[in-house]
Amino acid sequence: MSLEDLTKTPFLSRGEEETGVFAKKLAETLKPNTVLLLRGEVGAGKTFFSSHVAKNFGADELTSSSFACVTKHAGRWNVIHCDFYRKRATQSFFDTEIEPHLATPWLLLIEWPERMAEHEMIAGNEALDVHIQREGTGKRKITVARVN
Repeated sequence: MSLEDLTKTPFLSRGEEETGVFAKKLAETLKPNTVLLLRGEVGAGKTFFSSHVAKNFGADELTSSSFACVTKHAGRWNVIHCDFYRKRATQSFFDTEIEPHLATPWLLLIEWPERMAEHEMIAGNEALDVHIQREGTGKRKITVARVN
């Protein structure tokens, strides 16, 4: 399945297993040095989705980084997971706390991207918007769109 296939229509997941499978399919289409912007309300499954994407690159211990804001996970790619629920991220924060971890190949997962400064950091890199919405008990609608 190609990235274009995954961006054509939203995916309706009926449970965690299907969400994990979809995250894996998305991960398999990613190029090195990609940014995933994960959107959704509290409890929508952004960290769950991120952890399944990260597993594809050998990062098995990804958990919510709300208190640390930024965590780096070594694997086949450098996976940097950011959760800006509790903190706004300025360009200066990006320059000092995130950019030093971007050793190629990398994957940058950003939860709550609406709480960070304008996206200078994604210029020139593949960037995808992943929006996760609850659609009833255990169900999620997942929409993937290219940012640039």
